[in-house]
Amino acid sequence: MELVELIILIAVAITFSNIFAKVIPTVPIFFIQIFFGVLVGLSRYGRTLNFRPEIFLVLIIAPLLFREGEHADLPVIFKNFGTILSLAFGGVLVTLLAVGITLHTLMPTIPLAACMAFGAALGPTDAVAVSSITKSLKIPARVMRILEGEGLLNDASGVTAFQFATIALITGSFSVWQGSWRLLFASLGGAFVGIVVVWGKRRLMRLIEQLSAQDVTAYLLIELLLPFVAYVFSEIIGVSGIIAAVVAGVMQATGRQKVTLFQAELANVSTATWNTIVFTLNGLVFIFLGIEISQVFSPIWESDVYANWLLLLVIVAVTVILFLIRFVFLLLLNLFSAKKSKAKSWQEILLLTFGGVKGTVSLATIFILPTSLHGELFPQRSVLLFLTAGVILLSLLISLAVLPQLADGEAEVPVDEKGLAILAEVKEELKEDQQDETLTENEQIALKAVIQSYENRMWDTYTVAMTESERQEVQEIQALIIGIERDGLDESFRRREIDGNTYRFYSRFIANFQHANFK
Repeated sequence: MELVELIILIAVAITFSNIFAKVIPTVPIFFIQIFFGVLVGLSRYGRTLNFRPEIFLVLIIAPLLFREGEHADLPVIFKNFGTILSLAFGGVLVTLLAVGITLHTLMPTIPLAACMAFGAALGPTDAVAVSSITKSLKIPARVMRILEGEGLLNDASGVTAFQFATIALITGSFSVWQGSWRLLFASLGGAFVGIVVVWGKRRLMRLIEQLSAQDVTAYLLIELLLPFVAYVFSEIIGVSGIIAAVVAGVMQATGRQKVTLFQAELANVSTATWNTIVFTLNGLVFIFLGIEISQVFSPIWESDVYANWLLLLVIVAVTVILFLIRFVFLLLLNLFSAKKSKAKSWQEILLLTFGGVKGTVSLATIFILPTSLHGELFPQRSVLLFLTAGVILLSLLISLAVLPQLADGEAEVPVDEKGLAILAEVKEELKEDQQDETLTENEQIALKAVIQSYENRMWDTYTVAMTESERQEVQEIQALIIGIERDGLDESFRRREIDGNTYRFYSRFIANFQHANFK
């Protein structure tokens, strides 16, 4: 029963974090969620929660990266593939060495292999946190594409490098050649599994179509299973599950479907479902971060083994090293760029530097550290958890303060004309389908609902390009119109111009419209 109560408590925290973010839009939602996570962690439910990083990776990180892969702008990523690949693999390796040596210098009692594992865990950047910080800023598209592409790849390289460091910690030996080969094999193998999983899904879809067993719910469930199948199967055969989930998402996005009533309905349901899932999982990521911060803070802070000033010094020093190494690495990449046309400005270099914030993948990774070594308790494990959480928070705060100063002001989102054209084309094809006299009454109703959904998406495309004040004005006008409509409905019912069923139907319709436009 306590597990059910904990789930309800976390769900309430995620819900209210969204409400607070609307009330206080200047505070990024992930900070609100971290705060709620700390509160949950201090409760009796949170104190008994045992963190399982492998469960966290497969149930939260894998589907999030799968969805990121679906939305990846492949042409732009390939255009900057050299920079992305260098940051995702070379950057992680340089971070591992620099951070590991820094920690071992400041805290020599921690084994060098454990320090290297700490550096590997802090290698991956958090694309979710970067998006949350920069969503209201005017960041060059090239910078955002590089950060997004890096975020898709460096989780795998960071986790794999961490696993090698952990092996060295446990066994006391490590081969650079074997480690490099293992990293290449894990990456290529994960990519292959991702491709195979999506290929198998498409074959299954064709079989279902041939059997005339098309069903929106079944199709949606198959799509939702893809990241989990790709991740779990990859881990079973010993390759990168993270890479498999990302590649599966990219392959899923590259498929092209003929515009039909069924595909349109599936697209609408899929988009709505994924939006809800992604928001919930993003919330869980930062809620869990807050919970873990609350769990590791007190035992370490009140311990006599390490002075508190030393812990704070290490957190600051490691965070500075992370940004400094990233800056130097980007600067060298820019200097050795083959084509001067691809050279980056100082603004781009600094944006990429401070856009490399750390997140919950780092925390989940450091939790994989063993609790004992050679049959004895590994006391430094809790210290490394504490330091990782501290570096994550400090990097988020620094980026939150610096990125707005480097950006060109608030973001001006242009209207997505291509997206509007596609939506309009689909709507017109659906209207042509309405002329089919063989459609049943239920099919006609479903078709009208799908057309209305596409009209709503066209409206959403316009509202996304509005400023916050313009959106507020539109919502005020809509609220006024809804109020007038509701008063008219109540008056018609009092005058017995409509019956109870009609009144309830239109009341639900107005409520659904209000929910859709004021969420």
